[in-house]
Amino acid sequence: MGASVSGLISILSRTHYFLLSGLLPFFPTFVLIAHMSLYDTGDIEKAKSTSLFMIFAMIPILGYNFVIYKLIDRIPFIWCIVLGLAVWFILAYIVYMAWLKYSI
Repeated sequence: MGASVSGLISILSRTHYFLLSGLLPFFPTFVLIAHMSLYDTGDIEKAKSTSLFMIFAMIPILGYNFVIYKLIDRIPFIWCIVLGLAVWFILAYIVYMAWLKYSI
């Protein structure tokens, strides 16, 4: 499934429908796997907790995309990606540590 989505992203990025190449990475391929695995354990509370955590896990990708949006036309592309990834890792760490501390 992941390879299909990757191929479709590549194709769409070269067409009039290029915006869809920005939507497809959010197709829940791995989320489906996580939900199915969690459901199979029989622990519905774990599945609910993980689903809620996944909502907060969107914060790092928002940070990454914000960096790309603000810097892509200001600095070399590779540095834009490096800074975006750095922001992603920092925010991911913060979200994870906050989740562990506060266990919403």
